Amino acid sequence: YGLRPELLCLAPEDRAGAKSVGAILSEWNVPWEISEDPGRIGGLRLVISMRLHGLIFALREETPAGGVSYDPKVAAFCKEAALPCLDLGAVSPEALCRLADEALGETPGHLAQNLAALRARERISGDRAAELLRIGD
Repeated sequence: YGLRPELLCLAPEDRAGAKSVGAILSEWNVPWEISEDPGRIGGLRLVISMRLHGLIFALREETPAGGVSYDPKVAAFCKEAALPCLDLGAVSPEALCRLADEALGETPGHLAQNLAALRARERISGDRAAELLRIGD
């Protein structure tokens, strides 16, 4: 694919996990680097993230993305946002390539449509919450 993995640490505790993933990538002879700047997501060609916020940032920037689910919230967000997702227990070089193919194969407007749909649902949820708070007064 000509891509170089950039392991993005969104919190200090992510560093140890990033180094563990980096060690596996090194075993697969894949060069990699660690970054701590979430602003980089908009400049990437693809995001594969185990972190919910990594997927949210990718969708916001309309960067093709796929999730690796270690937690039900990651799988649920991927389903809600129509992003491809892979269970952590199924990770292999081949499975990651299939995930990348699926994420990169989306039509250009797909991510924008998904983002617009999520924002519309967010507004409805916010309006309902505000209504419930007013009813309680």
